[in-house]
Amino acid sequence: MKRVAVLVALALLALPAAARAQAPGDATVVPIQVTGPPDQRLNLLIMGDGYQAGEMQKFRDQVDKHLNIQWSIEPYKSYRDYFNVYRIEVVSGVSGITCDPDDGNVQRNTVFHLQYQATCPAPFDARGITLGTGGNAAVEKYAAMIPGVTTANRQVLLLANTNTYGGIGGTLATTSGGAPQGPLISPHELGHSLGGLQDEYPYSARNVPGTPSQVVYN
Repeated sequence: MKRVAVLVALALLALPAAARAQAPGDATVVPIQVTGPPDQRLNLLIMGDGYQAGEMQKFRDQVDKHLNIQWSIEPYKSYRDYFNVYRIEVVSGVSGITCDPDDGNVQRNTVFHLQYQATCPAPFDARGITLGTGGNAAVEKYAAMIPGVTTANRQVLLLANTNTYGGIGGTLATTSGGAPQGPLISPHELGHSLGGLQDEYPYSARNVPGTPSQVVYN
């Protein structure tokens, strides 16, 4: 019996990483583009939330789509060689994110706790995807897997496993992985932190748009 167990263990080790069972919270760092040392580049870390092990190819495909659009838009196109880009594949125990108005509108215990609202149900027009309690700490944990990357030289982009429109800007930016507009949301949200840009439209409690020198165009 012990000999059989050893043979099974050896067979599992021979399998490629993608073929092995992955537990929630397991992560794999995949360098997509490395143009220089991390301390001499802006390091874009793309993480996914709400993607189960069997959905990881979906996440990879969505990252590729988002990046293809981003690199076609200025100023990202001209500054592409100043970026290092890493895809961090984090396995979720459940599929989707919390309080998604178009996907059940329920709580989901994902790694980064991405949410349309902290308490469900979210309104039908909820569009801001934010990190819930524990989400920031999870980002720091997985970002630390890449030597040389610090808060001073990185930009994080989190893709939510949803087809619902949404996103939010900042150094921990979020976007919808599967929404048709998602690949255009990403460069828009990154513009808030990388360029210090504001929105050109009024919303929520802010009834005036950003000033002309600070707008980010859709």
